[in-house]
Amino acid sequence: PVGCDVERIAHARMEVVRECFTEDERRHVETFPEGEERDRAFCRLWVRKECYVKAVGRGFDLPPGSFSVTPGTFPAGWRCVEWDFADGYLGAACVGMPDIVRV
Repeated sequence: PVGCDVERIAHARMEVVRECFTEDERRHVETFPEGEERDRAFCRLWVRKECYVKAVGRGFDLPPGSFSVTPGTFPAGWRCVEWDFADGYLGAACVGMPDIVRV
C-alpha cells in the first residue's frame, strides 16, 4: 500500500495540533518560533499523517492522535519520503514495508 499528500504551507493551527497530534508531535511543533518555521513544521507533520491514513485505507477514521510521525519516526513497517516543492508546498508519500527485517 502507498499513500501520498501535498499541501500548501499555511498558518500552523494550534487547535488542530492539540486535537489531532500526539504529545511528542505537539512538543515538536512548539519548539519552533511562531511564524514561517512553525507553519512549516506543522505542515510537515500534517502531510506525513495524511499520507499514512491514506495508505492504510482508513482516512481519518483512524484517529490522527493514535500514531506519531515526528521526524525520524513513523509507524512500524512503514517508510516515508518527503518533498519540499516550489511555491510553498510540502509533500509526503509512505509505503507499507512489513517484510523488512531490522538488524
